[in-house]
Amino acid sequence: MSPNFEPGEYVVLETLDVARAAAAQFIAAAFSQHGFEIAEKYLEDRLVAAEREQPFMPDRRILRYLIGICASAQGNFLKAKRSFESMFNGACPNRGSHLEEGDIAAARWLGDVCLQLREHHNAALAWGIAFEGYLGRYGFASNRTGAVFGEQRLLDT
Repeated sequence: MSPNFEPGEYVVLETLDVARAAAAQFIAAAFSQHGFEIAEKYLEDRLVAAEREQPFMPDRRILRYLIGICASAQGNFLKAKRSFESMFNGACPNRGSHLEEGDIAAARWLGDVCLQLREHHNAALAWGIAFEGYLGRYGFASNRTGAVFGEQRLLDT
């Protein structure tokens, strides 16, 4: 069954799709050329637009994750930390829960950023979330799980 749209709504949908596609191409090009400042600006513009567009919004969590990567790559670790933390909306995943791959990646980046900020306890917590996620998803023998485990052990020394 197709959705019921009024005649003028098709043009709006096509215009939004073209705008999103163009923004995605600019962002991908900036990332591939390590233009993180430019990519961050486009991502922030898309995030503002996504928060205005109802119900046709992209996943804001992905945009926040990419903004965090851009900020981190530019050395703006406080902004990166805020971006990665905003993905969790203040909720800490329960132990043993099955995290999405994006949540695990954000937790790992958050741990790295916290380490740069010398927030060792926060780094350990974030890496612990990533470890639990990898453990539940891939098991202990996975290279990913082992890498996060190794990072956590470095904090103990």
